[in-house]
Amino acid sequence: MNKKLMIAAFLACALGAQADGYLTATLASREQSVELASVQKITFDQAHVVIQTSEETLTLPLSEMQKISFTATPTAIANLGAESRNLGVQGGTIIVHGKGLLRVYNSEGRLVSLRRVNGSEQISASALPHGLYIIQLGQETIKFVR
Repeated sequence: MNKKLMIAAFLACALGAQADGYLTATLASREQSVELASVQKITFDQAHVVIQTSEETLTLPLSEMQKISFTATPTAIANLGAESRNLGVQGGTIIVHGKGLLRVYNSEGRLVSLRRVNGSEQISASALPHGLYIIQLGQETIKFVR
C-alpha cells in the first residue's frame, strides 16, 4: 500500500507542476509516454496504475513499475518509428543503406552491437535475445522488436 500512496502523491504534485510536459512510465519490459495535458485521471486497482487520457486508457502493472518521470519532451521508445530512409527490419534482418557505424541498443539503453557498414547490407538479428531494440546509423534511429 505504501508504494501506491507514494506514487499517487508524486503524480499529484508533478501533474500540477508540469501540465505542458510528458509522463513516462518505465516498466521492466517497456516504456510508455503520454502528454500530461491529456491525462484525465490516474487510479490504482489491486495491482495496477491506470492512467486515463483523452485518447486511451493505460493499465500498467505495479509489479513491473521501475520509475515514473516527468519531462519536457517524450522519452519513451514508443515515439520512434519502425523504419527510416536508410534503416529497416524485415523478418529478423536489419536492412541498412548507408555508411558509418551501426549501433544497436537494448531497451535499457545498453549498446549491444557496434558494426561499421559500407553501402547496402543485410544483418541478421537472430543472435539477439527477444526484446525491444533501437538501431542507429548517423542521424537516423529506428526501433524493432525481436
